[in-house]
Amino acid sequence: MSYISEKANVYDTAKIGENVSIGAFAEIGNKVKIGNNVKIGCGAFIPENVIIQDDVFIGPHTVFVNDKYPPSNGAWRDEFPTIVYSGTSIGANSTILPSIQIQGNVGAGSVVTKDVPEGAVVYGNPAKDPYLEADRQYQTTITNLNKGKQSVQSDDDNQIVKDLVSTDDPPVIDEEVSKLNLPNFKKVK
Repeated sequence: MSYISEKANVYDTAKIGENVSIGAFAEIGNKVKIGNNVKIGCGAFIPENVIIQDDVFIGPHTVFVNDKYPPSNGAWRDEFPTIVYSGTSIGANSTILPSIQIQGNVGAGSVVTKDVPEGAVVYGNPAKDPYLEADRQYQTTITNLNKGKQSVQSDDDNQIVKDLVSTDDPPVIDEEVSKLNLPNFKKVK
């Protein structure tokens, strides 16, 4: 059973699925598509050119933007829509820029400027996933070391990496540490 607050502003052209909850003072714009089992917090702003799939949580006061360079006089209508994929949660007070695909989760107060991949948890301004960032940095470091370049952050880090790669055996990195990309990763023998 759906619940739409009498204080919410929902355009007649919006398509809303079953078992949807829309809080007070939320605005659901022209031609917005909302799937089943979606919860939208109070004061959320969801304008035209946004698609929300099933089983999504949109926190209170979340704002979706459809015009990156206002006023564009409707030119944004030709842009790719923002899509929030099934199972996603977006924390309160987040801002979602236009033409974004969100497949992971967004922490409260975030400004989402890029696509969010499946399994990611992004937060901050701009929103980033520290584990994905750390993994990218780790992969870059290993790639550069394999090419003979030193691209680590400090002398202590250099020594740790040198110790790792100077053994006859190929380095094996502790799984948890490699996810975090901390400079004190362990040698496993």
